[in-house]
Amino acid sequence: MYLLKIIVVKFPFVCYNKIWSSIEFPDFRKEIPLNRFFMPDHYYRDLDLIERDFFTKHSIKIIFCDIDNTLVRYSERTVTDYSERFIRRAAREGIKVVLVSNNTDNKRGADFLTYDNVSLITNAKKPVFSKKRIMKELEGSGASINNALLVGDQIFTDIVAGRFCKIRSMLVDPLGPSLIPLFEIKRFFEKPFKKRFIKKYGINVVTSLYPDAWTILYETNDIEGMAR
Repeated sequence: MYLLKIIVVKFPFVCYNKIWSSIEFPDFRKEIPLNRFFMPDHYYRDLDLIERDFFTKHSIKIIFCDIDNTLVRYSERTVTDYSERFIRRAAREGIKVVLVSNNTDNKRGADFLTYDNVSLITNAKKPVFSKKRIMKELEGSGASINNALLVGDQIFTDIVAGRFCKIRSMLVDPLGPSLIPLFEIKRFFEKPFKKRFIKKYGINVVTSLYPDAWTILYETNDIEGMAR
């Protein structure tokens, strides 16, 4: 059993760290060891709880955002008050929002296109094969890697997609249960990484892997106020 653990866990860590440490990263990130590869840069319970100055502080100009269980529940087919608050907040701060979904249905997310600051990527094939399309949108926006943020509710899909693109990532709790059994299986294997993040930083701590971005979230009832 111990030998199996070495082969399955330790060996990939060693190989990864040697390869990854040789890659050039953007300004805000120097290198990411494998034990942090599956951890987000930021973790919020939901989008309403993002601090007022977060996007300004980190010079965010473009947000790549998952749709299902991040902006709306799987059962919701139209824009909700929750998702609209996030889209409008981004618009007020001059931020472009690119919805990145693995869904092959082009109608999924089409309602969001009524907002001027929103574009849509469907059938993105996150986490690996979405890189080309994400980088194309990034280049078209005129923003750099340092000005980008990827938001999602799944570690193995959204957060890892951000890692492959070398852009800042933010994990949020899913809005509801998944309707696809495979996703529930993935969430089961994501739990250790989420627990490790919470154990390291605390449940009520909204933080980053990078010290200059560490912030503490104080619980508040002024959710609408925080979105303004």
